[in-house]
Amino acid sequence: VRYLSPMEIEAEKKDAASSVSVPKKKKSRRALIIGEILDTERNFVKNLTSILEVLIRSLEVRDTSLKRDILENPEIATIFSVIEQLVHLNTLLLQSLQDRRKEWEDSDASEEERCLADIFLRFGPLFSMYGQYASYHDSAREAVNVF
Repeated sequence: VRYLSPMEIEAEKKDAASSVSVPKKKKSRRALIIGEILDTERNFVKNLTSILEVLIRSLEVRDTSLKRDILENPEIATIFSVIEQLVHLNTLLLQSLQDRRKEWEDSDASEEERCLADIFLRFGPLFSMYGQYASYHDSAREAVNVF
């Protein structure tokens, strides 16, 4: 049996302490909510972009009776034309939200200083275009099912 000197005991304690992982700080409720907003917006932009690229762009390049039927229906043509604007709007919103979170990570802002309201207030008036999108949603969905 070998006995450790006091210096060796201290060295062993330091090694043991450094090998123990320190639990990550629990995220605040505000940080979790902000993360959820970002994830939701990111997924929404991805889905709108897919609709734009897959469905609308493919309709634009094909000359079919379906294309003429869809694009001659004013309700459906309206909703499809609004999607491109919505992709642009929500991409800008997502970028603003991501930039704000990055600013917070690079600063010592307190929880109370971490706010997103000004971003939503700035974009708020632009969200009126969702009115057209929502009012023609059912017609467009039926057209997509036919496609």
